[in-house]
Amino acid sequence: MSKTFFWASRFYGFNCNLQSQSRMLQTLPSQKLHHLKLLVILVGMLMMAIPKQAFCQELDYGIHAKYIYYFTKYVDWPADRKTGPFIIGIIGNPDLFEQLTKVTESKKVRNQQIIVINLTAETDPSNCNILFIGRIQSKLIDNYLLRIGGRPVLIVGEKQGFAKKGADINFTIRDEMLRFEMNVGNCKSKGLKVAGELEKLSYRID
Repeated sequence: MSKTFFWASRFYGFNCNLQSQSRMLQTLPSQKLHHLKLLVILVGMLMMAIPKQAFCQELDYGIHAKYIYYFTKYVDWPADRKTGPFIIGIIGNPDLFEQLTKVTESKKVRNQQIIVINLTAETDPSNCNILFIGRIQSKLIDNYLLRIGGRPVLIVGEKQGFAKKGADINFTIRDEMLRFEMNVGNCKSKGLKVAGELEKLSYRID
């Protein structure tokens, strides 16, 4: 377990009140403080249960949107994808498109302005930094992989078994909580570097 992940876990530990949390943050090296804050948010999101009625209704994609935004902080793209806008393409999920547009408004990935695009089946996905494929479109994963052609596009899905079929990250619900699986091998093969902290928070799929 990394030191940063250790501090995040301590921050969310039992009997940790606001005063002790404040003292804990003051003991951290300044260069790690921002990194810890992001991890604390991610850990907190992992602890949020999905209401049982959500299984019978449409999920609130606001949580998915926040996850995707924080993924941008823990995945490093090759140099040729660090210029111009940071493009997040959404296909087959208008609810997520709406939520992610709100979450990323005026946000940047380093110096790149985030742009969220609602893609159609005909749109070329290879220029995206992140491509989210909704459940309805997941059956076309082989088509999207062919069109992306190994380019450094982080593919995110929400269908069972999707990480084994070519996606890099796949949302899943376990014990009534929203989690995510990660296929680290897929990421590495495309030149995407995943921070160890994010990998530790995922269910690893090989």
